[in-house]
Amino acid sequence: MDAMNEARSLLEATHQAIQSGSGISDTVSELIAALERMRASSDPATWCEIRRAVLAHDLHALLLEDPYTHRAFTKPRGYAGDAVMMDYLYYEEPPPGTSFRGAEIFKATTGSSNGASVRERASRLASRIDDVFKRSRAASVLSIACGHLRELAATQAFAVRAPLNSFYAVDQDRDSLASVEREYGPLGVQVLALSVGGILRDKLPDKRFDLIYAAGLYDYLQLDVAERLTRKLAKYLAPNGELLIGNFVPGNEGRGYMEAAMDWDLVCRSEADMIALADAVVDDTSMRHSVEHDSNGNVAYLKIVASV
Repeated sequence: MDAMNEARSLLEATHQAIQSGSGISDTVSELIAALERMRASSDPATWCEIRRAVLAHDLHALLLEDPYTHRAFTKPRGYAGDAVMMDYLYYEEPPPGTSFRGAEIFKATTGSSNGASVRERASRLASRIDDVFKRSRAASVLSIACGHLRELAATQAFAVRAPLNSFYAVDQDRDSLASVEREYGPLGVQVLALSVGGILRDKLPDKRFDLIYAAGLYDYLQLDVAERLTRKLAKYLAPNGELLIGNFVPGNEGRGYMEAAMDWDLVCRSEADMIALADAVVDDTSMRHSVEHDSNGNVAYLKIVASV
């Protein structure tokens, strides 16, 4: 069976299974895995044809009953992966009014390997924030493309409502920043409405930070912009300060479904890509860098540390 016939058979079988009303979550999990296999084994032209077939099939209307898939596909804020979408992953609770079928699909999409990697990412960042403030209550932290800043809610500092000396949350989405200000402003978090262009034009506060992190921003940056931004952010590091950048890898387990059903394309980078990114912008005499992966192997983390 050629790739397109295989795709059509998959879509038809999935459509019928979901319509039956039983085992919906497992059926969608199987669809996610199958689409990833098809993406990995198809040439770019065939994969584009498969993507068109997904959108044209009656199955797609059923998948859009999932609020997570629906929000990525419709992009109410102009882009996929907004803070509301990320909250679906963090909390794994569909909004009121979601149909039974939509809730079952939601269980599969948010419970996927990629969803687990996003939740692990928040835990990882929370741990780094706590480490920095344990070393010094006077530490400074900068979150780039902060979204709703959910990682802060997982910190020990937040649990005891300890005031933060210097914590800046940057995003271009003013709705996201309004949420951050309401929830974390009383702790001392300062919000800044800035795009990547604003950062490159030196609109950040004129200070040095002990931790700068970008959780998901680099998933949307082409290489030239990623290099320029990394070079700029590295200059804001305090002695022994750390820049932490997360990026989904090319073989992440949900990429096929994201592209075909959600119209959500990421700029993915391998470990080698991340090392090359650091090599392009870092002076090895003043900084050191390393790369590690999350437990599911979906996200690579580039860490750049300034010299003391």
